[in-house]
Amino acid sequence: MKKRALSLALALVMCLGLAIQASAAQPEEDQVYQAMIAMKDQYPERMPWTDDNFYEWKGGIYSGGSGCAGFAFLLSDAAFGSLPARELLEFSYADVRVGDILRVNGDTHSVIILEVHPDHVVIAEGNYNRSIHWGRTLTKSEVEQGDYLLTRYTETEEEPAPDAGGIPASGTAVASTQTVAVDGRAVEFQMYALVDSNGNGTNYVKLRDMAYVLNGTKAQFSVGYDNATKSISVSNGAYEASGAEMTTPYSGDRAYTGGAQTIQVNGRAVDMTAITLLDDAGGGYNYFKLRDLGKALGFNVGWSKDAGVFIESGKPYAE
Repeated sequence: MKKRALSLALALVMCLGLAIQASAAQPEEDQVYQAMIAMKDQYPERMPWTDDNFYEWKGGIYSGGSGCAGFAFLLSDAAFGSLPARELLEFSYADVRVGDILRVNGDTHSVIILEVHPDHVVIAEGNYNRSIHWGRTLTKSEVEQGDYLLTRYTETEEEPAPDAGGIPASGTAVASTQTVAVDGRAVEFQMYALVDSNGNGTNYVKLRDMAYVLNGTKAQFSVGYDNATKSISVSNGAYEASGAEMTTPYSGDRAYTGGAQTIQVNGRAVDMTAITLLDDAGGGYNYFKLRDLGKALGFNVGWSKDAGVFIESGKPYAE
């Protein structure tokens, strides 16, 4: 995690911007990506862009920049509006997010992050051979050797202590309607999301909703519950609907308890992360991560820029 002190001869700085930026809602990373990529028509590949091109930035650390910095600032504002930026002189690869601006090449070049992958990032940049360039990649090692990082995501606050399932043991689950492409067909789920301190949500879905949607496919499964042992089981076979599927039993956000939960999958104990929402009568509904269900029950779950979240019932789960 090597970082150097900020150079006094910052090529991107025209003057110091001291104005405090107005607060605004923080976008999610897929929204940041879509906002930046939407600028590609206006600023296409190989469009001339040199140090003669200056852009005034709304991020608040610097008033603006020329060349590579100016183009990075332009895309940053398209995604974040007037949200204030923070400068990280020390950071790890895990800190890098879509829309962050990375200073590289011995403090001589600025790029903006379009995509983050386990071993590399995809970037956009100006003044690359005196023009705009989309889609170059930097390895994880190259990113970690960068000089500093500018981010407009809010600073992570201390989270409640997580339980064995990797989530806070209790809190508030946020009502979340999510459209998922199931074998190419758009299906709307009434989910609940846990939102972290950066505003990013992880959706949880009812097990019986998933069984209902996948009924009749290669990935169909039945759901059982043993009241004596308070245990959930699933097995291969058709699902028998109760009539309560695909609707939420609650109105709005709801308190939850959560953590690691074991269910029986064809007689085999499988640990998953789950949240339980309790109703006023003392009953409850279990919600599970969609990817956990795909992995345990043998259907693929993925995401693409065009389709969003999708399920392929006829394909095995892929990490």
